[in-house]
Amino acid sequence: MGESHAVLREKINALNLELETLQRWNHMSQSITTALLEDTDEEEALSLIASSVRRVAEADTTLIVLPSLGGKYICEIADGEAGEQMIGLEFPPEGRAQSVIRNNVGIIVESMERANLLRVPELSIFGPALYAPMSERGAAGGVIILFRNPGSPEFTVSDLRAAENFAAQATLALRLSGVRQSEDRAELLEERQRIARDLHDLAIQQLFATSLHLEALKEDLSDQELTAQTIRTTLDEALRSVGDSVGEIRRIVSELKDQDTTEPELLGGLRMEASLSRRSLGFAPSLIVRVDDEVCTLDNMERLEERLRRKLPESLISDVLAVVREGLTNVARHAHATEVRLEVDIWFNPELIPPRCALTDASVPTPTQPNGLLRVEIQDDGCGIDSKIDHHSGLANMTARATIHLGMMRIGKRPDGASGTLLTWCIPLN
Repeated sequence: MGESHAVLREKINALNLELETLQRWNHMSQSITTALLEDTDEEEALSLIASSVRRVAEADTTLIVLPSLGGKYICEIADGEAGEQMIGLEFPPEGRAQSVIRNNVGIIVESMERANLLRVPELSIFGPALYAPMSERGAAGGVIILFRNPGSPEFTVSDLRAAENFAAQATLALRLSGVRQSEDRAELLEERQRIARDLHDLAIQQLFATSLHLEALKEDLSDQELTAQTIRTTLDEALRSVGDSVGEIRRIVSELKDQDTTEPELLGGLRMEASLSRRSLGFAPSLIVRVDDEVCTLDNMERLEERLRRKLPESLISDVLAVVREGLTNVARHAHATEVRLEVDIWFNPELIPPRCALTDASVPTPTQPNGLLRVEIQDDGCGIDSKIDHHSGLANMTARATIHLGMMRIGKRPDGASGTLLTWCIPLN
């Protein structure tokens, strides 16, 4: 009987331990979901996931492997002792990581240092490992890998089940976070439309007041003491007021038009992206836009916008705005800059393209080619480019958007030798 009690007590203790572990995982899942649905961008969210799961799983290192260009899978997020040296590491198709992604089933490895057929030699420094697919609705898009140092206890089946469940929840939370951010953006646009309506009403009130003024003047025309000069002065003031009101309405329509309509506007969208980046940067970036060397101003914005709308496809305009948004976001996250310059040049006349734009890439036109060029440059005075940043999904997305249009993207040091980074994104125009 004593033996039975001992066995039972052991089972109860094991069950309690498992319950405590599950509680820790559930608590972490709730915390992650809450954070993602508040005000956390994707990279911050992934970093939070990596650090949280490492602590709860009592691991020493966490890697998050995500899809990149060309069907490759790259370690984009890492946390823990050996995390920094793993950033940018590629995981081949025949390896464990991609096998977990394809099969959408997690695995446990007793020891990486003793593993057979280790496809990524850099992982041989680790002991026990756990691979959990980041899946949603049965489709895996990445993998969370947990490592313990050599000699540490192995991961259990309970650890694997908890990690798989958490990875699925984290993936869903990331998607919901993206939706929330999109909704926030739509909400912002809706607010801008509301402001536009308020300003429109204000302008209408001004026009109504002017009409009353003119009506009073008409009645006063019967007064013999009213001089022609008085009439002329009053009419001039009235016409000026009407002109100001019309100009105000046009400015409202130009600056606050919905950027997510079927006809996206480049100039208005660029001004909006620069304005929105103020919050994350802590300051407003300088924005210069030129069309065939004509600098865009409030006076010529409507005319240039109409020209761009006729000549540039909607898909290209959307991609340019997305590249600017991602570029400014990267500066805010990584550069620690105090100054950012955003320049966008559109040359429809190839004779106006400066020599420095004669890029070496075969797909990008030179000044001698019979087509134009669109160039985006984002320059900052920050800490400079990390040698491994080219693996970041944001930069990969910008490169992909350039490739679609037979263009290119480069990022590197500033050409003037000053501290900071210069991002150049070029697209040929037919």
